[in-house]
Amino acid sequence: MDGDKKQVCIYCMGEYGIQTYFKLKKYGIAVGCFGDTDKSKQGYALEGLFCKSYEEVLELDKRETVIIVSMKNSAALVNQFRQEGFENVYSREELYALLDKKEPCVRNDLLDETEIVDLKDNLEKVFCGYPYKKTERRKSAEILLEDCVKRQGRRNLGK
Repeated sequence: MDGDKKQVCIYCMGEYGIQTYFKLKKYGIAVGCFGDTDKSKQGYALEGLFCKSYEEVLELDKRETVIIVSMKNSAALVNQFRQEGFENVYSREELYALLDKKEPCVRNDLLDETEIVDLKDNLEKVFCGYPYKKTERRKSAEILLEDCVKRQGRRNLGK
């Protein structure tokens, strides 16, 4: 990894994580890996990216890794990664607010407007200049997307 480039890790490889991946891809931001506690998702490739276990994510460079927690009610996990020493941990909502050019979401732990501005500035610095790297792993992406569509269909049938 380049010394001046941060690695993005999307934590939680469910529906929200995949949506986050494609949103970042749309903006030209390269993702280095996924992370998830679900053993059935670990090692699974999406466009050449692999899903790491929680323990493997903890071994990533705490200064050079940007973790985007992509799940409902992400505050506890965001705080957990911060307590583990990661400097750049954000919720999916915080990321989307920046990418969509909306006002940043207010986290419960933010004390004033200065911190919101600092968060926005930090995210802009973190994500500037990321090239998207095309991969040859389209088949794994198709399989994962098919799984998501099937799960969504089962949810709709159950209603």
